[in-house]
Amino acid sequence: MWDVYAKAAFKFNPKGSVGMWGQYLQNSDAEGPYQDKDTGYGVAAFVTYDKFKFEVIYKNVQADATPGFIADSDSSYVNRKGWQMEIQYKMWKYGLLEITYYNTEPEDDAVPGATNASQTIFVNTIFKF
Repeated sequence: MWDVYAKAAFKFNPKGSVGMWGQYLQNSDAEGPYQDKDTGYGVAAFVTYDKFKFEVIYKNVQADATPGFIADSDSSYVNRKGWQMEIQYKMWKYGLLEITYYNTEPEDDAVPGATNASQTIFVNTIFKF
């Protein structure tokens, strides 16, 4: 498996920045009936200002792009495509509040085990220590 990731950001003042990132992956050892479904990609744009961050992500992960156990379980593992929007607020040096909205659907409905389209909201409080 190989993975390419690139990120760029521009700081527009001491408290704020805008940026984007992209990621592409391919499972070069994919086998079985879905071996042609061996790629995934994601693209995102983000804005940070002071204690806030807003990010919009689109991703498409095919059924055999990566082993399911290491795929993003928040957006239903593999064979998914869709949008993710996230807002973060840094409450203090070691604490973060994060709200994430997922709107995903199967990348290919013909793959066995494909689930329905879904919309999910996660609210996380993250403490670093």
